[in-house]
Amino acid sequence: MRVFFQLVGVVFAIYLLRFAYKLFDRKEETKAMLAASLAVTVFLACMFQGFFETQFIRKLFDYDKKLDAFQQTVSDMKGELSDQQGTIRKTQTDIGKQQVTASNQVYQVSSMEGELSSAQSNLLSQQKQIESVEKLVGGLYSRMRFEKFKGSDTNRVIVCKFKDGVGQVFFKLKYPAVGGSVQGLFQEGAMQTALVINGGRDDIVWAYFKDASAVSGTEFYLSYVRDTATTNSHTVVARGDQVFFDGVVQSFYPSGE
Repeated sequence: MRVFFQLVGVVFAIYLLRFAYKLFDRKEETKAMLAASLAVTVFLACMFQGFFETQFIRKLFDYDKKLDAFQQTVSDMKGELSDQQGTIRKTQTDIGKQQVTASNQVYQVSSMEGELSSAQSNLLSQQKQIESVEKLVGGLYSRMRFEKFKGSDTNRVIVCKFKDGVGQVFFKLKYPAVGGSVQGLFQEGAMQTALVINGGRDDIVWAYFKDASAVSGTEFYLSYVRDTATTNSHTVVARGDQVFFDGVVQSFYPSGE
């Protein structure tokens, strides 16, 4: 079929050459040149048709191979890109988990900080309480007083003797005492016995003594907390079974044994 078309083309080219020759004879040179050029073109196209077709097809195959290679490269790049996107998504997921973990850790640290702050506040409060107690104890200790009395010292030991031989002994302290803070002992020979304090008022305290006649030969030891809020001082005078407290007779009969 291709040879047939080539022969037809050659015949058509010869016809065009003859037509161009006739045009030269008629002095129509422009038309003659145009017909001759067309004849040459048709002839060359017929003669080199196979060559052009071969080269064109070869080029097409080359382009097809290049296109296949390009498509394969694109496909490989798509696969790599997909892998990279998967890696990125996995990394993003890991980062999200790490952020959640970090957030939880921050919350835990914040909670621990709150607990530590609360514990610190409690410790500071307890420390202040301890300091207050220490100050209180230190203050009480600094105000503690210890005094020794001899029963024969009538200036500081006043004895009110009752008819049954019982005595109420009054002690004049150097300083006013805090109520309820006075503790006492008395010593007869080598024996020490607790002294029951029945009452007191500022710098005067009194105690029941079973044998009033034995007071003069007895030593007494009193301890108390000094009351720094007052400087009141009182006088006590005993006349028989009467007691004059600041010059006023008062009844101090002791509760019995």
